[in-house]
Amino acid sequence: DPTVGIEIGNKAPELKFKDPSGKFIALSSFKGKVVLIDFWASWCGPCRGEMPFSRDLHHKFTDKQLKKIVFLYVSIDKDEAAWRKAVKDIGMEGISAWSPWLIQPMARISPTK
Repeated sequence: DPTVGIEIGNKAPELKFKDPSGKFIALSSFKGKVVLIDFWASWCGPCRGEMPFSRDLHHKFTDKQLKKIVFLYVSIDKDEAAWRKAVKDIGMEGISAWSPWLIQPMARISPTK
């Protein structure tokens, strides 16, 4: 079995995110698919600015290809209402999820300069 970690070739760690209906989505539920994970926040201008490019990328794939690819947009907003409003305002395609608690673990594993 591959090592669980964040390095290339590692098995992805199990992560769970809350979807708009309040249910949790497990990263492992997408096993066997290519998963593009975009961590973003409603208050992040560059994050919101890249959304049209992500939408364009999404539209470049055929329906058959999209069955093998997951576009997962994980907000790290602390405010759930801000996340929900941004998803609606942006017209986000793909799977939207919310994980305000992820910001701390990410800070610990991110390289420092």
